Amino acid sequence: MKVFDHIANAYRNYARFSGTATRAEYWSFQLYFIVVFVLLVTLIPLLCILFAVGSLVPMFALGNRRFASAGMPKGLYPGLVVLGLILSGSNERLYGTVLEIAIAVIASLPAKVDASTITTYTPIDDSAVSNTSQYCSACGKIRLPGQSVCQGCGQAF
Repeated sequence: MKVFDHIANAYRNYARFSGTATRAEYWSFQLYFIVVFVLLVTLIPLLCILFAVGSLVPMFALGNRRFASAGMPKGLYPGLVVLGLILSGSNERLYGTVLEIAIAVIASLPAKVDASTITTYTPIDDSAVSNTSQYCSACGKIRLPGQSVCQGCGQAF
C-alpha cells in the first residue's frame, strides 16, 4: 500500500475503532497530519483548527486499531492521548512528553505473533565452538575460525 492509500484508508475508516492497522498505515497518517498541520498553522490558522478537529476521530480510530495490532487493551490509545493533552496543558509538561513518547513506542511495536509460527531455538554444541576459537594471550581478543594472526596486536596464534 502506498502512503496516500494509508491516509485515504484512515479517513475512510474514520469511525472504525475495532480491527488492526499496520505500522506503515499509522506512521503515514501521523506524518501527513504533522506536515499539513504545520503548513496550515503558518499559512491559514483558522483552517488549521478545522483540519485538527476533522482529523481527531480518524486519528483516534487509527491509533486504537494500531494499539490493538500491538496487543494493547482497547481504549488505551485514546486514554493516553487525553491524559497527555491534560498533562501538556498543565505545569507537568515533562509527563505529557513522556506519555507522547510512550504512545510512539507502543505504536511502533510489531503486531501480535502467533506462537505456533515461531521456530524453536536449538543451541550450538559448545564443544565444537571451543575447539575452533581461543583468545590472544597478548591482548585478549578472541580468535575467530580461520584467523592465524590476532587482529588486535598482530601476534601469530
